[in-house]
Amino acid sequence: SCPMLPKISLLFPPKTSPALRTELKSFAEQLRSEVTSGQPFVCLFTNDQRLLELNRDFRGKDAATDVLSFPNAEVEGSEEGLGEIAISLDRAAAQANEHGHALGEECKIL
Repeated sequence: SCPMLPKISLLFPPKTSPALRTELKSFAEQLRSEVTSGQPFVCLFTNDQRLLELNRDFRGKDAATDVLSFPNAEVEGSEEGLGEIAISLDRAAAQANEHGHALGEECKIL
C-alpha cells in the first residue's frame, strides 16, 4: 500500500467478522491502486432496511436493493474522491448463497 494515496473508508456493522473486514479492506486497496487512480471512496456495508431507506430517500424507490452508488458530481481532481457505495450484507449473503460463492466474493462483485 502506498502511504501517499488518499484514504478509503469502509464502514462495517459492529458484528462483521474480522476475516471479512480484512478481505474487503485488501480488495478496496487493490481497487484504489488498480482501478480508481488513487482516488478515495467510501463504502458502507449495512442491511436491507438501511438500503431500502437510502433507495427511498435518494431515488424515490420504496424497495430494498443490493447496492447503491452515490458518485461525486465533480470527480476530476476532487478532494472528495469518487463518491460513496452502500451494500446490503443481507442481500449479498442471499445472492452469494444463490450463486454458490462466499459472501466476500459477492461483496467484491457488487
